[in-house]
Amino acid sequence: MDMWILWLVLGLIMIMVELFTGTLYFLWFGLGAMVTAFISYIFPDNIWLQLTVAVVIVLALSLATPKFAKKFG
Repeated sequence: MDMWILWLVLGLIMIMVELFTGTLYFLWFGLGAMVTAFISYIFPDNIWLQLTVAVVIVLALSLATPKFAKKFG
């Protein structure tokens, strides 16, 4: 199984979980996994790049959530 398929499925699962929770945090994990699926498709053998992209995206979006929620909430 290709890693990009695994990342894509993980992202879809996280986004579906977000639909039931409404906390915005699973959405960020889902988006991070989706972007990582794209990176994995381009660079299939570079697992460290994939993990780095996933961690950076999830951390950036998670840290931006309070500011985002305050602005629109």
